[in-house]
Amino acid sequence: ELKDEMDSKKQSYDALIATLNAESAGLQTKITDTEKAIKSLEQQWQELQLEYERSELLLEKANEEIVNQTAATGSEATGGKSRVSLKETLAQQIFEQETIGKRLLEDRNLLQGNRDERQRQQEMWGDLRKLFECKIRCFQESKQRGPGGTLSVSRGGAETFTLQ
Repeated sequence: ELKDEMDSKKQSYDALIATLNAESAGLQTKITDTEKAIKSLEQQWQELQLEYERSELLLEKANEEIVNQTAATGSEATGGKSRVSLKETLAQQIFEQETIGKRLLEDRNLLQGNRDERQRQQEMWGDLRKLFECKIRCFQESKQRGPGGTLSVSRGGAETFTLQ
């Protein structure tokens, strides 16, 4: 009777252990997913922080430039600009990016046109291959059947093939 009781308690213990192991594995998966999400969010936060710092620097430069420009227009004593303005720098960068974009668009269009031509050429080569395969088959079939008529050559060099 004690043995039966021990067996039943052992079975319930084993079932409980299996359940706990399954739940533990599920929780471990959730922990891993949460850690990955945290790392991703931290990386996004760092990127946003850097973008914020860059924006602050640009704003400071723009404000300094406004102050310098108003001071320079008030005195009109500037002989030559030794420094390129932020506005000009940003305008130049925008122009360069637009130029690159246009060039890439032209390259893409050129490649697209070349692709269409290559595809058409490939189809033509495929058709030619099929034609030659058909000619070879016809030639082989005619060899197997033997001559289907008589060939006669006249004095002028003209050949005449008469089917039977």
